[in-house]
Amino acid sequence: MSRTGVAMPDWDRFEYYERREAVERAAAARCTDPAIARVHLSLAERYADALVKVRACQGPPVHTVKSDRHA
Repeated sequence: MSRTGVAMPDWDRFEYYERREAVERAAAARCTDPAIARVHLSLAERYADALVKVRACQGPPVHTVKSDRHA
């Protein structure tokens, strides 16, 4: 939680970056002003870059495999 009492987003979540990228691309598509559309596309690219970085920092998924050997 931030000092203002507002819950901060979980920056490590893939879904957050994917959602924000999609929102910015949709906003760019709706824009009638090319300059504003470029701003939205720039933000979308930043979210896409952040998503790549987060994925690079994540290890492979951990899977638990139950074994019958110890039963």
